[in-house]
Amino acid sequence: YSFVENLVDSNGAGDAMLAVTSLAYKTSNNIVISSILGSFGAAVACEIEGNVPITIQQIEDKIRSIEKEWRNVPFVIIQRLEELIRIHLFAWNVIIHLI
Repeated sequence: YSFVENLVDSNGAGDAMLAVTSLAYKTSNNIVISSILGSFGAAVACEIEGNVPITIQQIEDKIRSIEKEWRNVPFVIIQRLEELIRIHLFAWNVIIHLI
């Protein structure tokens, strides 16, 4: 399954995936959540022309977009995943501002 909705340019997708995964893992120590967030980051990068930095807001927007597609998934699963992702995105945002 790909989180990319509109492939524009795959340049930078690997960079985004590694950057997001690394920061998420640093804050969460959870490889599953980190990998999912990294995949969201890579998807965002694929939807932008060129190898440019992505933002937390873009990742949050991607999560909301994917949530709409997951309407048939049991709500409790989505709710728990969303809660974990929000916690880790918040921690990631704090670390970015400290760097």
